[in-house]
Amino acid sequence: MKTAFTALKFLLLFAALSASAYVLYEPVTDYLTPPCTKPIEYSIGAYDKRFGVSESQFKLALIHAASVWNTEAGKTVITPASSETKNPMPVSLVYSEVQKATELGKNISAEQAEYDAKKAEVNRIRDSFSATKEAYERKTTAYERAVKSYEKDVAYWNERGGAPPDEYAKLKAKADALERDRRALNAEADEVNAFAGKINTAVAELNGIAKKINAKVGTYNKQAGEDFEQGHYVSDADGERIEIYEMKNVADLERVLTHEFGHALGLGHVENPDSIMYSFNIGEGLELSEEDKAELQVVCKLEK
Repeated sequence: MKTAFTALKFLLLFAALSASAYVLYEPVTDYLTPPCTKPIEYSIGAYDKRFGVSESQFKLALIHAASVWNTEAGKTVITPASSETKNPMPVSLVYSEVQKATELGKNISAEQAEYDAKKAEVNRIRDSFSATKEAYERKTTAYERAVKSYEKDVAYWNERGGAPPDEYAKLKAKADALERDRRALNAEADEVNAFAGKINTAVAELNGIAKKINAKVGTYNKQAGEDFEQGHYVSDADGERIEIYEMKNVADLERVLTHEFGHALGLGHVENPDSIMYSFNIGEGLELSEEDKAELQVVCKLEK
C-alpha cells in the first residue's frame, strides 16, 4: 500500500514536470532561434479593389518589397507562402477613411490645378481687356478732340454766312473721317464689352471651382485631422500580419510594404528621413540607406 502510494506520487510528479517542460518548450525554442534564419512566408489576406490596384500589381509589389531585404541579406528572408506553409503571415489592403482622405486629397490637388489654370486664364483675359480698354479710351479721347475741333470750325464759318467751297470740302472730309472713326470706336466698344463678359464668365467659373475645393477641403481636414500611419505590422496572440491602410500609387505601396516587412524581420525605426525604416514615409524609391543596412545587419546578425 505504501509502496503503491509512493509510486503514484512519483508518476504524478513526473507528469507535472513533463507538462511544465512542454509549456516552456515552444517560447524558449523561438527565442533561441537566430533572427532571419527561417524565411518569413507571407500570403495575401484581405484585398480591397477600391485602392485601384489589381491583384497582380499587389503580388508584384510584395515581391519587389521582399527582394529589397533578400538582396541586402544575401539570402531569402521573406518569401511568398507555398501550398504547404502553415499559418503564413497575411498581408492585407484594408480600405478605410485613411485612403478615402488620401483620394480626396488627390481630387483636391487636381481641382487646385484646374483652379490655377482658370485663374491664369482670368488674368490673361483681364490683361487683354485692360490693353483693349486703354487703347479704346485713347482713341475715344482723340476722337472727342477731333469732334470739338470740327464743331468749332463749323461754328466759325456759320457765323460768317457759310464756308467757301474749298473750306467746305475740308469740313466735309473731316466729317467723313469722324464718321469712320465713330464706327470704328463703336466696334471697339463692342470688343471691350465682350472682354468684360469673358472676364465675368471666367471669374464665375473660377469662383465655382473655389467653392468645390473649399467644400472638399473642409471634409478632408475633418477626415485627415489625425496623423494616420499608412500601414502596420502586428504580432500578437492572433499571430503576425501586415495591414496597409493608405497608398498614393503602386510605387508608394511598394515602399510601405518594404517598411512593414522590415518590422516583420525585427527592424526598428532609424533616424535618417531618407531611409525605408524612417518613422514617416517621406522618401522615394526602394533603395536602402546605410542606416537601413546597418539595422538589418544587427538584427539578422549578418557578417560584414
